[in-house]
Amino acid sequence: MAPLFSFDEPAESRSGPGATAELAAATARLTEALNTLLSRLREVAELPGESDPVPAADATILGVEQKLVGLGHYRGQELRHGIAPVALKGGRLLATVQFQLWGASPGEVGELSTAVHGRLLGARTLLQQEGFLRLKAAGASLAEHVGSLDVWRKALTYEVLYEYHYEDADGAEGLIARIPVHADLETLNSPDRETSVVTDALARWDDVAAPAWELRGVMDLRRVNALVFLAGLPPTGAVEWLRTTATAGAPPQEFATFDEFLAAVTDPDNPALNARFTFPSLVEFLNRFDADPNLISMGNWNVDEDEALDTYLARSLQWERPLRLRRGIDRLRITYAPGSAEPRFDHVGIVYLRAG
Repeated sequence: MAPLFSFDEPAESRSGPGATAELAAATARLTEALNTLLSRLREVAELPGESDPVPAADATILGVEQKLVGLGHYRGQELRHGIAPVALKGGRLLATVQFQLWGASPGEVGELSTAVHGRLLGARTLLQQEGFLRLKAAGASLAEHVGSLDVWRKALTYEVLYEYHYEDADGAEGLIARIPVHADLETLNSPDRETSVVTDALARWDDVAAPAWELRGVMDLRRVNALVFLAGLPPTGAVEWLRTTATAGAPPQEFATFDEFLAAVTDPDNPALNARFTFPSLVEFLNRFDADPNLISMGNWNVDEDEALDTYLARSLQWERPLRLRRGIDRLRITYAPGSAEPRFDHVGIVYLRAG
């Protein structure tokens, strides 16, 4: 007897938290795809509900086989908010679907069978747009009398090839924001070794470290993009914005609101070159961002008991006029917990920031 479920990819022998989280995600993804397949076919077929003594018509899956899309389910890649690369993947399900139809007489169940065929085949174009690549009537049973209910039953069988799409972090635990570089020219781990950190326009703040994010040089800034994961209570530290120069000697001009700060530092005629505004908390800082409906999942920073991937919210803060850094000495520095010798979140969480 043919198996109910079959897969054309051999299962790899894997273990560990990462494999468990990946298996849970794959199970949820396939369950959702199967439910979507069935519910859409039920809707299009307009299956009648229960009418005493006639049971409700329904659709069930008799067998299903998973098929590949592209190379290893890979369809392409997108860069979300200029920060996170997201793998676009997909899969196909070759399924045998059976419609169980009921009627008070052979004629009634026969008419219902013809109507269901017509609705499904008539909606072929619409279903193709929704991922149904093949929909083929594969068989039908004769009308059968069910004595215990005194009703008639008929089964229709369809072969369905359905393609579903999803996004994946491809096993990424996080994004690379800092690369420490050590140069031991003569003695390994000597106190005289050279140490530096390579960074770019991406910053990461978490409960281990939250170094100040500084942008330098010649550039026009119009937005800051963010990915935010908070495991529970939000971090309580303030967030300082400082537009300054490497040669500034006087204290920066303080602004009462962020809008006033932005207006001053983006003034096209006479921009403020030494200005500061401080958000009282990280939450107030993030509340200035516009939320994006797209979610990004990667890593397991807080080590959940269920080993589920962390879900990041994508956010974007943009303004109308560019904040222009015109010289090599110009700076824009965004600091968490300003004044702290070792800034870091006081609650579990991660925030990625990137200039746009």
